Amino acid sequence: MAEFGPPDKMTAWTLAAMTELRESICRDLVNKKVFAFHTRVRQPEELYIRTLYALFVASREEYLTSYPAQLQMGLRISIAKSIV
Repeated sequence: MAEFGPPDKMTAWTLAAMTELRESICRDLVNKKVFAFHTRVRQPEELYIRTLYALFVASREEYLTSYPAQLQMGLRISIAKSIV
């Protein structure tokens, strides 16, 4: 669990990201951006599930390979910074 960052920070980052996503989803509805709404609506749930997986189940290798390639470098940098 501590391999990816302190659990309290990891959950705080997840909450902040989910809050931003909620605000973005609400803006999409207000602005009648239906396609944007449909593409974003599942993101909070995916973020929540991935965070639970990282906190309680995943090994370091599983965690780093579970995210899309374009996110991995950013995650590795974040994880490295949080561990140091």
